[in-house]
Amino acid sequence: MRTIIRNRNDKPGAKRSGKPNAKRDRPSLRLPTVPQFNQQIQDFCRRVSSYFAKSYKRASWLKNHIGETISQSKSEKTFTS
Repeated sequence: MRTIIRNRNDKPGAKRSGKPNAKRDRPSLRLPTVPQFNQQIQDFCRRVSSYFAKSYKRASWLKNHIGETISQSKSEKTFTS
């Protein structure tokens, strides 16, 4: 006697859908070629490094600005005293 293997959702006598192959529904996974992959990594590194550069410029400007205000306040204190 042959055993018929069914899915849990299959009911006896139910018609099967017209999709014999589940792989057909899945989008194919295409891996990029090596040059494309390298280009993607370079673009990512450029983008991230520009973020860091901008934040570094902001931080250094802020540090200089704070230093100027501190030196001004020190000079004002010595001037008034």
